[in-house]
Amino acid sequence: MARSLPAQVDVTAEVPEQYWACRSDGHWNIRIPNPDNGMPTFGLYRWLVCQRCNRMVRQTIHRGSEVFASRTFYPPGYLVRGMGQVNRKEFRRALIKTELAAEGLSLPAEKSLGTLVTPITKPIRRRR
Repeated sequence: MARSLPAQVDVTAEVPEQYWACRSDGHWNIRIPNPDNGMPTFGLYRWLVCQRCNRMVRQTIHRGSEVFASRTFYPPGYLVRGMGQVNRKEFRRALIKTELAAEGLSLPAEKSLGTLVTPITKPIRRRR
């Protein structure tokens, strides 16, 4: 499970800028041919590569078209020692704080957003 970033983390110092978009917004994957021509014992391999950061994923697909194993290969510098797996929302928030601080601005308090968005406390029941 992803952990939260410390309140004072400076993502510009921890993560190289070329990986910020993927860490905050997700990867842009495309399917590529099998680079090593290997085959699993059962099923087949499906390879995906991110167009922005070159992270590769090898999925093992069962004969029933379901992914039953996945292995990720990160480019050098993508993973930061001691940072662990970071929640995307927390990383994005820290990144925005860093970007705004560079411009001399700050993020509005979360409580001020409460008037704009009403949280759903009960499931909405639909009439039939």
